[in-house]
Amino acid sequence: MFVRSMTGYSILNENIDEFEYSIEVKSLNSRYLQINVSLPKYLSILEIYISNIIKKRINRGKIHINLGVKIPKDFSLLKLDRGMVENYLEVLKELSEIVNCDQNLTIQDLLTLKNEIFTFNVTEELLDKIKEHLNILLNKSIDSLDKTRIDEGMKLKEDILKHLIDLENTVSLIESLTKNHKEYYREKLQNNLKELGVLEKIDQDRLEQEIALIAERADISEEISRLKIHIGKFKNLLDGGGTIGNLLDFLSQEILRELNTIASKSKLSQISVFAVEGKNLLNKIREQVQNIE
Repeated sequence: MFVRSMTGYSILNENIDEFEYSIEVKSLNSRYLQINVSLPKYLSILEIYISNIIKKRINRGKIHINLGVKIPKDFSLLKLDRGMVENYLEVLKELSEIVNCDQNLTIQDLLTLKNEIFTFNVTEELLDKIKEHLNILLNKSIDSLDKTRIDEGMKLKEDILKHLIDLENTVSLIESLTKNHKEYYREKLQNNLKELGVLEKIDQDRLEQEIALIAERADISEEISRLKIHIGKFKNLLDGGGTIGNLLDFLSQEILRELNTIASKSKLSQISVFAVEGKNLLNKIREQVQNIE
């Protein structure tokens, strides 16, 4: 399956039954699905209808849709509110009498009141026709958008896999250093006791117990095992594709938690260096994951 980016763009201009449509769709990063629809005022009732079509096709991202429609002249869309025009004329006549000033009203004057004197005659027949068209055209627009999102998503997948391989290698290096953990703590403790001049006085069995206790507290084998499991799941999700952004983000947080624990538990400087390197790689991965659907 494909991995999809959340960023994409498509534009469509098409005529159906003498209706002229222009549809622009943009998608941006978002943790959840957010849909913003811009369309002619007289078609605002279709916003929910359009949103529902989008929800069936897209799961995550900030989606902006700009819809333009030209209606055939057969549909008498614009309607004059005669009562409102007559009311304006009466008010103007009354105003002229009050101020004792003749004022000739022109058509141009009336057009400045277009929002008040014109209404839209949106019939059920017209809405049904536009819905029928939009069901076709919006899906075509989303198909086009989806192609750009897949193209970008596959590039993201390739980059993430490269960083995952580097992270795996870093974890392997950390694991190789743990084999000397116990010897490192034995040498460190013995040197400390020697500097204090009490090494010869310490019971060897007690010393071994103390070394074993320190090594146990610093043991990071479980963290390494979990890191390997998380990285394996990460790869499987990328191979499976689909809507995986939130799951990848969750796994990234789990990997970060294990690396932080390793850095805090182990006292070996080289392991600390590799843990920091692992976190740097993870930050690069998380930046890419933020853009995956």
